[in-house]
Amino acid sequence: MRKELSSGLTFVYKFVIPTLWTLVVVLGTIFAYLDSKQLGNFLMLLMILPILLFIRLKKVSFDKEFIYVSNWRTETTYELSKIKSINERDMSRFSPWFELEIRNIKGETEKIDFMPRIMDHMRFRFSGRFTGRLLELKTLSLDERVDKTLRN
Repeated sequence: MRKELSSGLTFVYKFVIPTLWTLVVVLGTIFAYLDSKQLGNFLMLLMILPILLFIRLKKVSFDKEFIYVSNWRTETTYELSKIKSINERDMSRFSPWFELEIRNIKGETEKIDFMPRIMDHMRFRFSGRFTGRLLELKTLSLDERVDKTLRN
């Protein structure tokens, strides 16, 4: 049975907030242009909008054998033994995103940004330790790596 590692707010952070932010910036730029009649105001729009297009947040779920990473169009499946690490994002102390490092088929490390469930995230913030599904995934991936090593 699949368990969701990602928060239910992942969709909101990936699609809703950037859409609203884009609308605010576009409307602000239009109003500034109508007020001043200067084309330089559109530079503000050109600087801000590309940032919103590159939000790499993904939805992550797992079961006892695989981890599933979705960007709402496609879903990629990885073996649990391919998980290299689960990292806290270092950009900001209060950033709600975590980073999952997975070895892909070519052996390269792929970095996947995800937002964990709210309670797991809050417990990590206050205690500094993984709990809940974050801990469960970490334990499963370690067990899988040990089993794979022992089989070889």
